[in-house]
Amino acid sequence: MIAPPAEPDHRTTALLAGSVTALETLGVWPACASHAAPLRRIRLIDATQRLIRAPEVLFTAVEIDLDAFGYNVENRHLASALEARATALKLPRIAGAVEMPIFQSATFEYAGEKSYHDVRYLRYWVDEDAGRIFCLVEAPTAEAAEAVHQEAHGLVADHIYRVQEGS
Repeated sequence: MIAPPAEPDHRTTALLAGSVTALETLGVWPACASHAAPLRRIRLIDATQRLIRAPEVLFTAVEIDLDAFGYNVENRHLASALEARATALKLPRIAGAVEMPIFQSATFEYAGEKSYHDVRYLRYWVDEDAGRIFCLVEAPTAEAAEAVHQEAHGLVADHIYRVQEGS
């Protein structure tokens, strides 16, 4: 699931190589590239008011055979590209921020100690601001776990991963 659309944000994000690679893998980078400004130089300045300060240092990407260290992208363009990709993938959207008490009462009071579809909810983690929920469920099948979510509150998981308990 993805959170609701954000308000336009005119700040920028500096994306280094790993982040650009992740966006390329997701198929998002092509929509961002035309709005990206290459970071070809990084300057470090000691802005303290000390009597003796470190000298200014300038690093350039060409010194290490790179075209750029990364790219600066305005957040509104990055968010738009992510939004378009999520829409293309038909990811379900959370209507708003997830509120812990509502989620807790919806799922855990519905399925807590009881067993619907032979499913037991063991633990959960919620990031209320981002609208993300992670549940640890004991269920005979992924479909059974999804059915309990659907019946309890209508939210269904983006991904269900089978895990084994370790020692």
